[in-house]
Amino acid sequence: MDFKKIERIFLLAFFFLNLFLLYTYRQGMSNDSAGLTESSHLNNIEQRLQVDNIKFPAAFSNEIHDGYYLSGIKSDEGDMTNFKLDGEIFSLDSGKMQVNLNKSVVVPKSKKESLKTMKELVKQPHLVPYGGEYQYQGILSDLPHKYVFTQQYNGIPIIDETSLLTINVDKDSEFGDNSLVNSYTQSHLREIEALRESQPLITERDAVTTLYLSNKIPKDARLNNIKLGYTRIFSVRGKNVYIPAWFVWIETSKKNSQIERVNAFTNSIISTSVTEVNK
Repeated sequence: MDFKKIERIFLLAFFFLNLFLLYTYRQGMSNDSAGLTESSHLNNIEQRLQVDNIKFPAAFSNEIHDGYYLSGIKSDEGDMTNFKLDGEIFSLDSGKMQVNLNKSVVVPKSKKESLKTMKELVKQPHLVPYGGEYQYQGILSDLPHKYVFTQQYNGIPIIDETSLLTINVDKDSEFGDNSLVNSYTQSHLREIEALRESQPLITERDAVTTLYLSNKIPKDARLNNIKLGYTRIFSVRGKNVYIPAWFVWIETSKKNSQIERVNAFTNSIISTSVTEVNK
């Protein structure tokens, strides 16, 4: 047994956890503690939103989910080339891969049929590497022009640029009412694993309440979508760390859009960018 290797693994895991604790501490310090305390006394967030003429899809859920601290390594072009694809792979500056298909895929005009075609396309290993790991995310898509799929962990999607499969649809007059898929972009995580045991998360209602009390939801706005997903907080020597967060899509009265994230462990707003550690 390679004890040196095991020792390095444990040290790396310990380093990840210490980074996360530091991150959580800083996030907690940046929140308005008085506002968060008030949330415990706010019984009906729906009524408060209505008073401010804030639109929302439905009553907010009190369901409690479990989540993990996750780590994962971003796949590179070498990992992708292990698949015998019917297409060419190119590395993009963003760190994603672009695959140009040797044969275009015809997409029906019907939204129902086009979505079915996309799901079948993703499942074909000779067209999409690791396709079986991705799930369709309508909340991130823009039909009929863009279809977005993400990886997931225990049923919760990883909503991050390091785990996206984006299929863009092109129009072609030669195919009449149909459109074509000529290429797609993909980023993929391998070796996704939990860094510790699962923990209960705050509810959807908790997250919306925190955003409201922190003045992140302006009057006359609209909450278009709310989704629980994993978001990246650290990148350490090529290994990423993720936590569960509530994503809230907000549209202001001036039609400006913004996405707010609430840490589903601590009920604190995530306002910082991803921290890169190269040591």
